[in-house]
Amino acid sequence: MNMLQEILSLLINTAFSIYASLLLIRVLLGLVRANFHNPISQFLVKATNPVIKPLRRFIPSIGKIDTGAVVAVLACKTIQLLLLTIIGVSSFAQELIPYVIGGTLKLAVWVFLIALIIQVIASWIETSNDNPIIPLANSLTKPLLDPIRRHMPDTGMIDLSVLVAMVLLNIALIVIASVFG
Repeated sequence: MNMLQEILSLLINTAFSIYASLLLIRVLLGLVRANFHNPISQFLVKATNPVIKPLRRFIPSIGKIDTGAVVAVLACKTIQLLLLTIIGVSSFAQELIPYVIGGTLKLAVWVFLIALIIQVIASWIETSNDNPIIPLANSLTKPLLDPIRRHMPDTGMIDLSVLVAMVLLNIALIVIASVFG
């Protein structure tokens, strides 16, 4: 890969990964019924509405799943791969399913891992309750942590469920990488 391909690859991967992340976080926050009056939620809505609103006209939601947003995430990853193929660093036909599905699953796992890390850091800082990202991280990880907490022994003030969740999410990354490459 030459220097220009590397630069273009970096720019494409960065831009599309960030936008796909925003779309995916919006899907996940909708699934957990997070507070959409939160300033960060409002940012997500404003940043993703130009893509999601037109899709919603043709693609209805299914239950709590914003199907239009899911399609937008998959389309974003597909366009990313297509652009990488155009500049000569990927093969669209050979990598389409692994790249789009595997990449989206990896992205979802990373969203949860980062939310857990935010929670851990916030638990160390006394004034973290004023930060609008904390309630969103809590909303996002609650469905993941609650089943673990129910099965964990009471350890007093130290919550080991976050550690267990992080280990399980890292196992999920290994499984996804082995299935999708």
